[in-house]
Amino acid sequence: MMRSHKMKSKTIILYLSLLIEVLFTQTVFYSQTHGIKLNQYSHGYFQKEDSFSIDSDPPLTKVGQWAWGPCYSVAVKDKYAFIGNGLMLQVLDVSNPAVPKVIGELMTGNPIRGIVVNGNYAYTITPFQIFDVSNPAKPTLVSIFQLPYGYPPTAITVRGNYAYVGDFYGFIFIIDVSDSHNPHEVGSMLASGKMVQSIEIKDTVLYAVTYDSPGTDIFNISNPESPIHIRLAGTGSIPGSALAINNNYLYFGTSRAFYIYDISNPSNPRYINGILLPSIVRSISIVDTTAFLIVDTEGLVELDISHTNNIHILSKIKYPHNFLNVEGGIGIEMRGLVKPPFAYVSASTGLWIVDISNQNSMSSVLFFSTGWYVNRIAVDSSNHAFLAELYGGLKIVDYSIPSSPKLIGQFNPDEEVIDVVVSGNFAYLLCDTHLQVIDIANPNMPKFLGEVPFGDTIPTNPLGRFDFLCLNGSTIYAARKSKRLFTIDVSNPSNPEINRIVTLRGIPVGISKSNGYLYVADFDTGLQIFDISNPHTPTQVGFLNIVPLRGIATDKNKLFVTDVVKLSKYEISDMLHPKFEYSVNLMGGYETAQMYADNSFVYIANTGAFIIINISKPDSARIMYSENAININGNFNSIAVSNKIVLAGNIGIRIYTNNFITKIKTTDIPPKSVELFQNYPNPFNPRTLIKYQLSVESHVSLKIFDVLGRELQTLVNAVQQVGIYLIPFEGSKYSGGIYFYRLETISTDGKESFSTKKMELLK
Repeated sequence: MMRSHKMKSKTIILYLSLLIEVLFTQTVFYSQTHGIKLNQYSHGYFQKEDSFSIDSDPPLTKVGQWAWGPCYSVAVKDKYAFIGNGLMLQVLDVSNPAVPKVIGELMTGNPIRGIVVNGNYAYTITPFQIFDVSNPAKPTLVSIFQLPYGYPPTAITVRGNYAYVGDFYGFIFIIDVSDSHNPHEVGSMLASGKMVQSIEIKDTVLYAVTYDSPGTDIFNISNPESPIHIRLAGTGSIPGSALAINNNYLYFGTSRAFYIYDISNPSNPRYINGILLPSIVRSISIVDTTAFLIVDTEGLVELDISHTNNIHILSKIKYPHNFLNVEGGIGIEMRGLVKPPFAYVSASTGLWIVDISNQNSMSSVLFFSTGWYVNRIAVDSSNHAFLAELYGGLKIVDYSIPSSPKLIGQFNPDEEVIDVVVSGNFAYLLCDTHLQVIDIANPNMPKFLGEVPFGDTIPTNPLGRFDFLCLNGSTIYAARKSKRLFTIDVSNPSNPEINRIVTLRGIPVGISKSNGYLYVADFDTGLQIFDISNPHTPTQVGFLNIVPLRGIATDKNKLFVTDVVKLSKYEISDMLHPKFEYSVNLMGGYETAQMYADNSFVYIANTGAFIIINISKPDSARIMYSENAININGNFNSIAVSNKIVLAGNIGIRIYTNNFITKIKTTDIPPKSVELFQNYPNPFNPRTLIKYQLSVESHVSLKIFDVLGRELQTLVNAVQQVGIYLIPFEGSKYSGGIYFYRLETISTDGKESFSTKKMELLK
């Protein structure tokens, strides 16, 4: 009874404090939101003048990186799954496979492949690395060993004190890892082909298959310092792709078959039986009398091998996402292992967990999405990056603290995501066959709202990235590789509608809008110019014959285009007569370029490099920054810019600050205080807008409470810049009555402020 009385007292105190703030306080505040930023005073940048030296001061500084991406490998020990997630070694607690939890991760700077866990250590390739995983929550890099000839490793297995690592040119190195801090080569052998695919060991005999050799190389490794090549056990003309050993049997996978060999005499395998399969076997795991195979076009295949004269399929289960089979190359990295009652598959874009307890009917437990290479980036005013990952869906990353970006939400449609644009509470995804609308009011839980199919015919050549979106108010323009421009009305996000389809001259390489015109660049013919004064009926009014085009960006009366060797600037105040002004030679050619332009800079991301060009002088330009993609173990695929922050996409995103920008140029007077305004409309049913302004950069919390002081919803929890914001509140799930909204801010200099107001929901 006493405890109940104390709880009621606390509730009353909170309720009274809310009322007191409403009646007697008008304190200042700061917030970060997912609503609309209203301020119009930010129009460009001041930049450092001649005192800034590119030679002495770096134009760009990398400040952070979020590096989730392709999942190429998995190993399981006890209740932990060790996976490669982009550039990270990641440890998941899979004691409940339906709800895996990330408990540890370590940035490595290289895509993780070929994970093997042995004792307290994990071993990976590209390059060969040793990690201490005795504490799974804090994996640490112990050492890196470069193979003697510098060729990239392609396969690994570990036995006792030795790691056996195969490379691209067919060498297999024996590395003593007894001292994890000082791994060193003790011996090597050369297989009969290139690119070692799989290595297995039984006693003192090593078996290896390569990409282009028809059979299994057999070595005697009883003396690790002097391994001896015994023979190449042939399988006709078909190279091997995967190996497994169980007892006295060697299991051999190829591009279209599965074979069993008796290795009672290890140096002389004897063929027993096999079964034909429709595509490449990527991985083999043996459990008692059952073989589990990862097969490119089939997914996970379960074979009964209890009677070697009657090998047959027990069950199959397809990959959880259709797009994994769209292009042949995607299946190449499928790897897996089995730890009953579950199979764990590194399925390129994530970890796939399958329940294998029912021998004749496997079932998916979970697909833990890691992602793919970032194809496009969109940003909002709340420091959220929206990443279109082609084969990895939509990822939402909070970069309000640039040095510590965090994944906060994701959405996985069952098709490719090629481009994304964001406005207010909505993200628009250009998918392989549909435009999808996603509710991002709560970026932690993005929700599907609606979609519209394109219904066009896609060319058979693999041009997956040649589709582009442009948002103009409530109209979306989608330029497709089908050579069609779609005009889509998204005024009703739950029911987007195609208004018009225009035929393009060629396959698009970019789209942009400026001053009431839409510009669509195509690969082979030039630049089409459309009048969009009536947004639903774009009308072609001009054409600029620039070939070959590889990218486009506009800024007010300036048009920038790239071909394979240079950036060109045109003045377009007279749209029907674009005026060429100058060009800048670029370093290296490329197929396509993602571009962004503002008053002073043009940013270019392409497969070969990330380039920034200073265009502040009206009659000339110069390259102020260039970074080669080789330095980052991947390509630069996309670009986004928000004030001083520059986001470049490849495996995840790399975050930079532009050191040329010293402060935001203001043409209007920014807010001089933090202030929370009365919501409008009020009373409301069921929607209202909450308005506030920020005078300094701060961390903001905006929450909703009921009359008892119970917290109902967090609308904002982020860092925001100076500005005026409108935050929508949806009250349809709440009953009618009085509610309170409370703003709390902490400025960059540590000053806190609080403000609460009352609103009424009518039902």
